[in-house]
Amino acid sequence: MIDEIAAGLAKHKLVPFFGAGVSAPQSGVLWRDLIDGLADAIGLPPDKRDNFLEVADRYVDAKGGGANGESALADYLRSGLILDSFDDVKGWAHLFLVSLNAGVLYTTNQDNQFELASSKKGRPHRVVARIEDLATSTPAERLLVKYHGDLAHPETVIFSGRSYANRISDTRHFLNIRMQADLLAKGFLFVGYSFQDPNIHLIFRELAAAFGGKMPPSYLIAYRYAPAMEDLTRDFGVKVIDPAASFPDAKSHDEAFKRYLASLSEKVLRLQTQQDLATILEPSAPMAARVATEFDVAAVVADAATGDFKQGLKTYRALLDRAAIPEGLERNALEAFKRLCDAARTEEDLGNLAGAIFNLGLPPGEGAEAISRFMVAVNRLNFSSGFPSYLLACPRYPDYVVPVAAAMAVAEIKDAGDRVGEAFRIQADAWMIAFHKLPDHLQSQVKAAMEIAWKDAGQSVPRSLFNKSGPFAMKSFDDFMSEMRDRIPKFTKPPHN
Repeated sequence: MIDEIAAGLAKHKLVPFFGAGVSAPQSGVLWRDLIDGLADAIGLPPDKRDNFLEVADRYVDAKGGGANGESALADYLRSGLILDSFDDVKGWAHLFLVSLNAGVLYTTNQDNQFELASSKKGRPHRVVARIEDLATSTPAERLLVKYHGDLAHPETVIFSGRSYANRISDTRHFLNIRMQADLLAKGFLFVGYSFQDPNIHLIFRELAAAFGGKMPPSYLIAYRYAPAMEDLTRDFGVKVIDPAASFPDAKSHDEAFKRYLASLSEKVLRLQTQQDLATILEPSAPMAARVATEFDVAAVVADAATGDFKQGLKTYRALLDRAAIPEGLERNALEAFKRLCDAARTEEDLGNLAGAIFNLGLPPGEGAEAISRFMVAVNRLNFSSGFPSYLLACPRYPDYVVPVAAAMAVAEIKDAGDRVGEAFRIQADAWMIAFHKLPDHLQSQVKAAMEIAWKDAGQSVPRSLFNKSGPFAMKSFDDFMSEMRDRIPKFTKPPHN
């Protein structure tokens, strides 16, 4: 079934609809905690707390009722749900949702975690909770529809019994109309709901009412699976996926859920990339980027530590090629790449490492370190024929990162008490192509490093190393690609006869 879901997501035939299980790892706030906090604030005894809608209604009444009470409820929820920053490691589920590159997502969550995640990764979404939000949106904007309201606007929040009842009775609510339009010939992919969610029954009733009694064919990836979910969802046309069934070796429901999303993300990325390549000369959405998980990085680190170069590189490229690596895991991924560089033994190994550099997903700082360790490997192996430098292209980074990495490599070689070999000096001629793009202070540092490299051979640095002008000068990868893009014919309509 995972292939079926991946195909639907890649073709934008499934609309993500996510719940509390997506936010729980980062916020640490459980539904029970919210209800108990409301009950404590108004002195409700433990035996009066089972019906969360009733607890919320009593809280609203105790705070003055009406708009004042609803505003007080929103203030309380805001204090427990709104975050100032986003943690990539804890927020892996939100990064999965961002990686889907969906034009619209729905959620019953009232926190701001998805907004923080999507903005941090350069794909901000407009929050839609009021009709004014839709009125001011533009066709190209990605939308996050907060189906149960936005805490920034208390009048939109659906949490108390009365607010639920009002929403279910208002089948012509503008969000229901918008949802019906978004779901034409499409279905939902529910993520992060479990049978333990006290509002899961209400959510399905609410959505079914919006669609005139029957929801479109949809899927639910359970955060915590329970067989009773099948009975509930069957009536609404929703297929339930138990992640633990796909990953029976998982030690917890959280691990199974995470691994299922990681596998789904990889499949969606592959399909979206194929679609992007098929329409490479036509306008399209930004190229998809898979989000690596801590399990991916841990597997890469483990295989790299064995010293088996081929297996280690195979795992690295399978899991981290072009992947967005969350903050907090970047150093681990870098150290794994360094181990692979240290394990390289042949020219073929170097060529395969250069291919990995082409798809490196590390930030520029860590990327420069990775390229530097690759250059150290070139020096260590010191093949007399040199290394085919045209393979060393790093399109993710500005091309002037390469000469900086070369200077870092010289420092690393000398710190280890080694000499800079002939293979390194041969390759430095290509690695300095973008030298002229460096600021003056970095140019002087790179020059000093190259002087050390040539001093090991008892030679002076050739002037041509830093002066690559003229009609026959080598082009950097960035320059070459820019020139190629300029030469691609622009799309024009054929002349009308």
